[in-house]
Amino acid sequence: MQHLLRQLNGAHMTLRRHCQAQGRAAQILTAAKVEDAARHARQ
Repeated sequence: MQHLLRQLNGAHMTLRRHCQAQGRAAQILTAAKVEDAARHARQ
C-alpha cells in the first residue's frame, strides 16, 4: 500500500512539473503575441 502511494505521489509531482512548464510556455507565447501586436500598432 505504501509503495502504491509513493508511485501516485511521484506521478502527481511529475504532472505538476509538466503543468508548470506548460504554463510558462503559454505565458511566453502570450507575451510574444502582445509584443507583436504592439509592434504592428506602432507602424
